Amino acid sequence: MQQNFPLSECKEAVHSVIHAINANGKTKAKLLGLGLGVGQDVDVIRNRKGDIVLRTGQSRISLGRGLAEKIMIVEA
Repeated sequence: MQQNFPLSECKEAVHSVIHAINANGKTKAKLLGLGLGVGQDVDVIRNRKGDIVLRTGQSRISLGRGLAEKIMIVEA
């Protein structure tokens, strides 16, 4: 089984799948509203010092580093 790690540590141009979300109910609901839930495929477009830009389906989403640390992923 592959090791899971926070989205904030993922390198650019990597395809991965959300494995778990370590957040309270309000934050988890916000992420689900953005279309980010367990089992969702995501591609990291940009991961630099600030925000992290993801592609999920046809959408691009920018997340702050603190929020990205709560999303656990595995590389697909």
